[in-house]
Amino acid sequence: MSWILAAALLTAQPTEMPAIELTATQAAERIDALPTGTLIFSAGDCLAVRVYTQSRFTHVAAVVSDQGKMTVYDSDNGAGVRRQDLATYLKSQSPGEIHIVRPRCQFTKLQCRRFRAELEEQLGRPYSVKHHLTGNRAEGLHCAEYVMDALMAANVMTAKNPPRVSPASLHTGAHKKQTYVPELTVTVCEVTPEKGDSWCSQTWLDTKRCTKRCYLKMRGWFCCY
Repeated sequence: MSWILAAALLTAQPTEMPAIELTATQAAERIDALPTGTLIFSAGDCLAVRVYTQSRFTHVAAVVSDQGKMTVYDSDNGAGVRRQDLATYLKSQSPGEIHIVRPRCQFTKLQCRRFRAELEEQLGRPYSVKHHLTGNRAEGLHCAEYVMDALMAANVMTAKNPPRVSPASLHTGAHKKQTYVPELTVTVCEVTPEKGDSWCSQTWLDTKRCTKRCYLKMRGWFCCY
């Protein structure tokens, strides 16, 4: 009996996929057939989310696939609820690490329609995360709440209080229920930097890159986008 219990516990744990390093363009080319319902978790820099949830996962987005074209839906600080093509979304996550998980069982046609309809219906709503603390609905949506609502509309997963769902709890729940399985982990890196034609121009380019990286890192830590 103990062996059966141990096996069950092990299979319920998320399996970490080894990360591969790709640019956003390379990643979009490699990820060519994600099914509807695929989730993209980001291990970002936002200190508020990381400290509060005690997890590296700070953001989550959902994928809808239609005749080979993949559209990514998310709710992001500063942008609100939006949709983007896969390449554009991956570029917005660079530099950073993403964890892609796909549904263990492919969505039915009805589930696909309901999932997409819920995501589409919320487009344009503002981003808000303060109500995550109270659990009350608000005018805005945060990323995990948005994705959870779509999963509930498709009857894939349930949550007692979607505003209280975080990227970390969604990731854990999806694996514990064995609803999702790991697909790919990617470290989305920057493109190869241009080279200066002299010491002076190279120093200037290096300074610009360093300043930009510092700015993006600080913005991610404190502004969470």
